[in-house]
Amino acid sequence: MKKIIVVVSCCLLILCGCKTTMHNDKSGATAQIDNEMKTSVTPLKFKALSDSTAEVIRNDSYKNLDTITIPDRVQIDGNVYVVTSVGEHAFDGCKKLKRLNLPSNIAEIKDAAFWGCGLTSVVIPPNVSGIGAYAFTHCLNLEYIEIPPSVTTIGDSSFDMCYNLQTINVASDNSFYSSMDGVLYDKKKSIIIRVPPQMSGDFVIPLSVTKIEPDAFGNCEKITSVKMSSNLTSIGDKAFFRCKSLKDIEIPQSVTYIGSDVFWECVSLTRLELPSGIKNIYHGLFYGCSRLSNVVIPQGVTLIDELAFSRCSSLTNIVIPNTVRAIRSSAFMDCTGLTAIDLPLNIEYIQGRAFKNLKSFRKPHLLIYNNGTKCYGWIGDEDECTKIVIPNGVKEIGDNAFVGCKMLEYVEIPESVSVIQNYAFDNCENLDVVIHNSEENVKVGFGAFGRCKSVKYTK
Repeated sequence: MKKIIVVVSCCLLILCGCKTTMHNDKSGATAQIDNEMKTSVTPLKFKALSDSTAEVIRNDSYKNLDTITIPDRVQIDGNVYVVTSVGEHAFDGCKKLKRLNLPSNIAEIKDAAFWGCGLTSVVIPPNVSGIGAYAFTHCLNLEYIEIPPSVTTIGDSSFDMCYNLQTINVASDNSFYSSMDGVLYDKKKSIIIRVPPQMSGDFVIPLSVTKIEPDAFGNCEKITSVKMSSNLTSIGDKAFFRCKSLKDIEIPQSVTYIGSDVFWECVSLTRLELPSGIKNIYHGLFYGCSRLSNVVIPQGVTLIDELAFSRCSSLTNIVIPNTVRAIRSSAFMDCTGLTAIDLPLNIEYIQGRAFKNLKSFRKPHLLIYNNGTKCYGWIGDEDECTKIVIPNGVKEIGDNAFVGCKMLEYVEIPESVSVIQNYAFDNCENLDVVIHNSEENVKVGFGAFGRCKSVKYTK
């Protein structure tokens, strides 16, 4: 049975009837409720979950509330419901909410229930078993969280972007989670889950830790160094996202997985050696690490993903090992200090814009790869790209190969080229293209010659 319950705001207390009623729950069992109680009248809205339970639901009328008290029970149409959960997004965006009183019978705080609230401290009630994903995310004033023994699950990113968070305290008799020095771990302290962003200085990860959860150190802007456990094997997505003061970190060789965006905008990081066991450098790993001048990519890496080193403006030279098979879009885009790249000849795929806007590149040139069969396009200062003759033997010109090369006036394409990918010469307004083939023998992608001056097939 689903029923929306609205309890009208009033200054009175409603006295429930003095008799005991019986309700059948969905499993068929009979629940006994003593109606001899007082139910505070409240502006909150509720939804029935069963014949006997209800949850608080979202309503825009909460936005101006600074204090919220959720009642133990609510009554409507003569029926009494025990309030057992706070619904998804129930108080999402209640920035003025400073004080929260939760009844002891609350069993679940659902996803994003208190996203963006103005709370300064939260004591989770003693019967709550589940805290949903993003439950307290972006609570900018939140400083303290207390987690009782009853909690068995904490969803992803429950306490992310709580920039003023100082302490997470877990009851010592909780069977699933623990805390030490204000940091949230699993019970065995093998997983580090959340470091409060107000932590500062040097941080030592306990030897028992084998895994760093996604966003564990996210926005910890005052931490300057992290000493990792020699037993560590996995670092989750955004683990050190925007740790802007982080200068010193050494990843042990035991690590075999490093997720996406891990060191995104760690602007104080100057050097890092990646462990030999990783196979992929994922999306945005070092994006915006503007002081990173030295990074070692180990043999065995096969993929450098999108934005992996983008905007690493202090990076001057990088060696790509011969195990790398693919470099994706924008991987080194806006590395404005990069003067040279050592690329293996047998690399199989370089996506368009992978090396876009390398203004300091020492020898701008046409980049041919995959043993001479593929043309990436121009690498280096685009103003020096004025005339191009694609070598014979090249079979494919990549997407966005020469896009925006406004000084490019002439391109000659050999008969061996059978594929010209999307936007290859887009927006080259002064360009005359000569293709030594017939139109039917060349597959031309969308917008490949957009705004070009002329395109001529010689056969």
